[in-house]
Amino acid sequence: MKRKQPKHKKIEQQLRRLIVSLPAGARMPAERDLAVVYKCNFLTVRKALKILTDEGKIVRLIGNGTYVAKSAPSSGESAASGTARTATSVESGTSEGDTAAANFTRAVAQAVPSGNMTGRRLHEKIGIVVFSESDRYAFSVVHAITTAAAREGVELRLGWINDFGDNALRQIQKLADEGCRAAAVPWFPLQRSSEMHQLVQYSPIPLSLPLPLPGLEHRCFEVRELFGATMLSATEALCHYFALMGHRRIAFLGPSTPMDKMLQQKLSAYSCYLSREGLPTHAGLVQRGSRPMDELARQWKEFRGELAVVSYDDEHALRFLTAMHKLGLSAPIDFVIVGYNNTDASQFSDPPLSTVRQNFDYIGRWMLTCTRALAAGRIQQSTEAPSLDLLVRSTCGGTRDNLLLQKSMQSMNLNLCFEETAHSPATISAPLALPLQARVA
Repeated sequence: MKRKQPKHKKIEQQLRRLIVSLPAGARMPAERDLAVVYKCNFLTVRKALKILTDEGKIVRLIGNGTYVAKSAPSSGESAASGTARTATSVESGTSEGDTAAANFTRAVAQAVPSGNMTGRRLHEKIGIVVFSESDRYAFSVVHAITTAAAREGVELRLGWINDFGDNALRQIQKLADEGCRAAAVPWFPLQRSSEMHQLVQYSPIPLSLPLPLPGLEHRCFEVRELFGATMLSATEALCHYFALMGHRRIAFLGPSTPMDKMLQQKLSAYSCYLSREGLPTHAGLVQRGSRPMDELARQWKEFRGELAVVSYDDEHALRFLTAMHKLGLSAPIDFVIVGYNNTDASQFSDPPLSTVRQNFDYIGRWMLTCTRALAAGRIQQSTEAPSLDLLVRSTCGGTRDNLLLQKSMQSMNLNLCFEETAHSPATISAPLALPLQARVA
């Protein structure tokens, strides 16, 4: 029987992801706020924070809060030295009441490239409202926002929520009391959209959103017509990539979630492309768990040697790789596949998964711009879609010297980046078919 994970370990793991996304000196949520979010005693939260403090990930200043450390101990540094250094920071930081604020300003300044904040003080305050169940994508957006804010000299305050009702309103009110005139919501579950709609309505300050909710399109960082355009163009470009590589049996792999707007967009782009090219469609939409994926792998096994898979995300791609391994099949020999989102697991899978990397710099920059505009009573949204990167590793084939392939992808807003990892074998070259006309999505 699998042992249940202790509560403090779950909190610790979630806070690790948050720490990575924040700049040095950023203030962490208060113990009691975290206790409310995770519905536990504050001592449980303190136990999780102690682990991170001992490792030198955070610095706790008695009476002044908890902050992201300037630098975490390297892999070669002992836990003892990390603990000693943290203790020294705490000892030196408790002599003056304003040390925490000074440390924050100094740490953010140090995080900015080329000294862009030299001689500047942080006056403009913007909040970030982070949902407690946020995933890696959400924390990547948080990190991108903090990077953009550091460059622009904007001070960020963090609000940590576990719902989109009373708890969220209390946290947003605290941000408002701290001087934030608006806040960004980097991510929320699509199934909670109606609750988010109400939260925006009753929020004491304007909230910018990561997607255009009906009636709140002006709160999204992109104009409604642009939102999702990168997913459409990237999906079509991946189909075109495989077609140029000579594949004529291109499949789409994703979740069995018919209400998922992103799934609808990607599936639509996939179907339209294959229909125009007169190619057969193969859509594998699976539920969670290994059994549905194993069954799909058995069905697609008959396409061995000619199957190319465009995956909804890295998670489904990695599950498919595992299911095919059980059948003795592997990429890129028996099939080729590309994921989406460039998760950590994609780089260290066997073989390393080729994947599309989101342009988080673009998302962070425009979420900050949109939020600052809302704070000033204006609306400012992106009107031009960014290009994305296809990280070519070991599961999709292709060679660096294929200039036709690279130019075709660039015309469709997808840049080819040939990335070799310590686990990557030599790049596999596939035969190039007669060129298809490249179309800009």
